[in-house]
Amino acid sequence: MRAKSAVLNSISTVLETGHRAIVNAVTWRIGPDCFNLLCASNEETVASDQAQTMIHKVPIDPVKGRKLLSSWEDTPDLPQEETFSTHASQLGSILAYIFGQNRSQEADTVIYRDLALFIERRARFNIVGRITYVKTIWEDCPSKTMRTWYETHTVLSSTVEFPYLVPALIKLLAEHNLHPEPVQLKRYTLTSSNALDWLDVLEKTLSDITQAYGNTQVAPSSEQTLRANEAIENLYTLLRSNLSGALIQHDVHTALARTYRGCGELEQRKLDSIGESGMKGSGLQIPAVSVQDDPDVDEHGK
Repeated sequence: MRAKSAVLNSISTVLETGHRAIVNAVTWRIGPDCFNLLCASNEETVASDQAQTMIHKVPIDPVKGRKLLSSWEDTPDLPQEETFSTHASQLGSILAYIFGQNRSQEADTVIYRDLALFIERRARFNIVGRITYVKTIWEDCPSKTMRTWYETHTVLSSTVEFPYLVPALIKLLAEHNLHPEPVQLKRYTLTSSNALDWLDVLEKTLSDITQAYGNTQVAPSSEQTLRANEAIENLYTLLRSNLSGALIQHDVHTALARTYRGCGELEQRKLDSIGESGMKGSGLQIPAVSVQDDPDVDEHGK
């Protein structure tokens, strides 16, 4: 049940596929015989005088879901005119297959990894686009400001603790001369002498993601997708730790506040301009997905 809720809690992100429709509301209910998923999206291409509300049900097929999951590297990109509805149908089919099976923990690990690869490959436009957006709006990310500060300041050591660690991240940290404490293998130390190494790790995970995908207009190879997935997992694990909090201790937060004073207004103006050009008066498309599930009941709205 927890795994199902974890997937469904991220369903808005999962449904982002890189075309112009923006998923902005999701409600789901797990019942005795099925789970129902209601997704709302704004179509930016619809003119205000043509806006209308449409509700339709997308088909799901667990057998097709299994095939999609097992052949994620061969799944083609979708034409823009059918991206959202087809992607929702394919995703519903995959979830129907996943939730309809009783598997070992090892099998679950493989299946959820394949689901991540399917989603990340399909959503590569958004992933790379958001990294580029952050670097643009925040002048190459806050790490630049933190790097400048740490180059000229000395601080007391602090502890970086991870809730878990994956082998790829352990290797990446070791490559930057970052090693765990002898007994507490999920505990590292941040000091004046290695703060720049921690920033290097953060910056490398972002660059690894964009470099792995390369040209997002071209479908990536399985090797590219796997490399991007590894970098995404590394970044996610880093952000699950207390590294961010440890890095902005002392007067680093003051330097960041000084550097980015007024950037909130800049970002809002950017978002407003996007809204005015694309979202204003847009139509609403709402596909409802019904998928077989086990007899647990839970409800969630987002």
